[in-house]
Amino acid sequence: GLEYLADLGRLAGVVTVHHHLAKPARRLGLISVVRLFLSDSRSVERGVGIAAKSQADAIEILPAAAAVKVAAELNKCGIPRITGGLCRTEADVREALVSGCRAVTSTRPALWQMNRPGG
Repeated sequence: GLEYLADLGRLAGVVTVHHHLAKPARRLGLISVVRLFLSDSRSVERGVGIAAKSQADAIEILPAAAAVKVAAELNKCGIPRITGGLCRTEADVREALVSGCRAVTSTRPALWQMNRPGG
């Protein structure tokens, strides 16, 4: 499936919950983002391990409130982070960016500009 997507020549990368696909995606020239859903302490521990093992270009942490709460643990994996989910206000986005996330996904177009430098 990844080979097919890479051969299309129209995609920059993939976002997946299947961490084992990160390395093959990168070999095919695709950016790989591994999505982690953090709901409790055990999922945080597992997520840090998965992030380190996956060697993805970035990880996406969902929901954003979890990314903020466990920023110190996630910094250990050394992989750029983005976050999203339940970001409803500018304050939510600011908090996520201050915690070390490089960008915040949102269904609210008014919040997208905050991902830009000086946004």
